[in-house]
Amino acid sequence: MATSFVLKNQPGRDLIASLKKRYKDVDVSALETYKAVLSLASRLRESADAFLGLYGASQGKASLLVHLSAQDSLTPSELSNRCGVTRATVTGLLDGLEREGLVHRGRPGRDRRCVAVRLTAKGRRLVDEFLPPHCRRISAVLSCLSEGERKTVIALLAKVAAAAEEPSR
Repeated sequence: MATSFVLKNQPGRDLIASLKKRYKDVDVSALETYKAVLSLASRLRESADAFLGLYGASQGKASLLVHLSAQDSLTPSELSNRCGVTRATVTGLLDGLEREGLVHRGRPGRDRRCVAVRLTAKGRRLVDEFLPPHCRRISAVLSCLSEGERKTVIALLAKVAAAAEEPSR
């Protein structure tokens, strides 16, 4: 499993400004914005990991459980697409969830190639236990923004995400 690099202590404004002196094409404002986004993402990830850890879950496990709680069943491929992770990642997460008795994988029909994943009663109870307080925590963090500001943030982040996907970058 890859190690995650936590981005708490990013280069400060002075260091970034010094880069501008050395490398004339450095966009200080862009670097500061990039730093702020990465730092926030790290803080949010750490906070979510700590909270979900209280329930014995990770963000990956929680994501699969929440998606399954909204459907009767899903295939591993559907989970992979919905969560934006590889099939191998989903398989590993499902193995753990199944060992914990939170999901069940079965074959819904005669086609042995098809696997349907369902939450068990224990899995549904876990989602019911962690999801409401997790949603409240997220709402509390974002309560400093108005609805309009939230929509603006979403639009701006989507714009940056689209630019990051362009092959020339």
